[in-house]
Amino acid sequence: MKKFLSLVSVLVLWPLCAWTQQSENGIKQEGSGSFNIGYAHLNNSDFQKFLPEGFYQLSESYLLLGGEGYGLKGNFLVGGSGQAIVGQDESNGSLKTEISGGMGFFNLGYTLVNQDKIKVFPMLGIGGGSMELRISEHKDVSVNEIIQEPSREITLEVGNFLLDFSLGLDYIPRIHMAKNGKEGGGFKTGVRVGYMLGFNSDNWNYGGGDVNGAPNFGLNSFYVKMVIGGYGFTIEER
Repeated sequence: MKKFLSLVSVLVLWPLCAWTQQSENGIKQEGSGSFNIGYAHLNNSDFQKFLPEGFYQLSESYLLLGGEGYGLKGNFLVGGSGQAIVGQDESNGSLKTEISGGMGFFNLGYTLVNQDKIKVFPMLGIGGGSMELRISEHKDVSVNEIIQEPSREITLEVGNFLLDFSLGLDYIPRIHMAKNGKEGGGFKTGVRVGYMLGFNSDNWNYGGGDVNGAPNFGLNSFYVKMVIGGYGFTIEER
């Protein structure tokens, strides 16, 4: 999962990517970068199979945190995004579970509405992600207990190839122009609604090796996100 979380940082720091778009006054270069926060619903039935009978049903609600950037050429959009998936820590008796994950995407889109202040676009993301299930004992232990039974915690991980289908809307409430009249930008907010499709994999592993007989898992999830960031453009004479 760490490689996907590092991708989030790269994308957030990625400069406003700028492709070119024809305008009446010349060549318009525009791009956008933003952070996002959202909600995802993920089926946890495969995680449940690693837990003893009687363990309560795991929560299927997750927090999404990440960033994205894109550039425009005409109505065509190219960009990248990264997400961290944050689950709830849950306890049942002496057992404690923690679920988390991460993913990264290369995105392609097309603007159905491409105005100065409003942009609406469907988008396809191609990438990958992974999920982790950490199972540990939720109790105090002595030094002797640790020596006698050191393996008190296990972290299981599985990765997926992912496709991300989404519809995005960005709103720039006010465009601020530079004195030269050729540069501008402003604060941006927006929403993303979509579905992540994961290709099933039974390649589960833990710190010591592979997990044999593990279930096929696909990181499939509906989600909604709010984005907050910036938008900018420059106009170059032809």
